[in-house]
Amino acid sequence: MMLKSIFTAVFCCTVFFCSAQKQLLSYPDLQSIVQNNPSQIIAFLKEKNYQVLPGSDNNSLHFLGLIADEDYTDIAISFQKRHTIIHIATTNQPQVAVIQKYLQNYNGKNSKGSTIYRVKDGAFATIALKENEPKLNSLKVYNIDLEN
Repeated sequence: MMLKSIFTAVFCCTVFFCSAQKQLLSYPDLQSIVQNNPSQIIAFLKEKNYQVLPGSDNNSLHFLGLIADEDYTDIAISFQKRHTIIHIATTNQPQVAVIQKYLQNYNGKNSKGSTIYRVKDGAFATIALKENEPKLNSLKVYNIDLEN
């Protein structure tokens, strides 16, 4: 009986951890988002358990991913002719760590509370990371802006 309880607990933890990891957007995922059309982006992010928010159209898309109790990732994508801007606001530290790991090979420049990276890799020209200090009992919100 105790062995069954242990296996159940391990299984539940594994399922929770894997489902939370599913929502993380890697750098290649973000490159793919920039290079695809809105319908493909919607399908891709729905597959990663993001919800399309009202007000999304062909010029802008807005998604929300709830990760855990208070953790979320909010993604806004704006299309302006050949220019695409992705704004990610998240309280999920692992999401920020995935992007920071990719950017460790680039030199960042501090500007107005953000660290700006000049990437110029075909998908993005700049990536800006900003950590907002929490207000009272709220969580830290990290802002990631990607532009091509």
